[in-house]
Amino acid sequence: PTERRSTVALSWLGPSVVDRDDLLAFEVLSDALVGTPGSPLWKALTDSGLGEDVAPVTGLETEAPRAVFTVGLRGTEPGRADDIERLVLETLASLSENGIAERPGAATLNRVEFRHREIRGNGSPYALRLMRRVLRGWSYGADPVDSLEFAPVMASLGRRLAADGRFFERLVADRLLANLHRARLVVRPDAGQGARGAADERERVDALQHRMSAADRTRQAAEQRAFEAFQSRTETPEELAVIPVLGRDALRREPEVIPVSEGH
Repeated sequence: PTERRSTVALSWLGPSVVDRDDLLAFEVLSDALVGTPGSPLWKALTDSGLGEDVAPVTGLETEAPRAVFTVGLRGTEPGRADDIERLVLETLASLSENGIAERPGAATLNRVEFRHREIRGNGSPYALRLMRRVLRGWSYGADPVDSLEFAPVMASLGRRLAADGRFFERLVADRLLANLHRARLVVRPDAGQGARGAADERERVDALQHRMSAADRTRQAAEQRAFEAFQSRTETPEELAVIPVLGRDALRREPEVIPVSEGH
């Protein structure tokens, strides 16, 4: 069945991933809005009855040059896209005007800080998590060490919050509600996709066979038998010994610099 199998999501273009202060502010805002099932935007979506649960892509994505904030519902219908978009925007407008119920200054800040400082967690090796954090900025021209320095950025955000009691409400208004760099994505199942794919493959195979001569077919059958025999045999120790092995001394210590230009 294809009923209630669609996903509707809204995405906003966020700050540059090399802007540490802006990026951390957006991370805390994302956590305040959709970090837990009790967060206001998450709760508004799940309580609406417009879908089964929040979309898996909900949250802040920082693997591209610009961060992307996404929120949506899965287990819904394409015809509900307008209602979902309206609900998200109206909820954000209400939070911007009336304030975010869970103040991003206590539990939210603690969650984000713990996530950055935690050595074990999230099911991934700590060293790989540090490497991804380094590459996030380094790939786009920032000092790799800057991506690891979390404490000064967190302290800076704390000072900004102390100076402006409506910091995050203003962030919602300026960087989400007034942000025209927004996209709506509707992903829907297609019951005929599998059959069309199989028919397309069958058509291409039939066309290929039609162009083949009897000699071509004989040669192809022989090649297939030889390939299957090659796959099923066990290599000898002498054969395994000649497989090339890459050692550490073969790796370049300096990173390769790839020229990049941005255009509009």
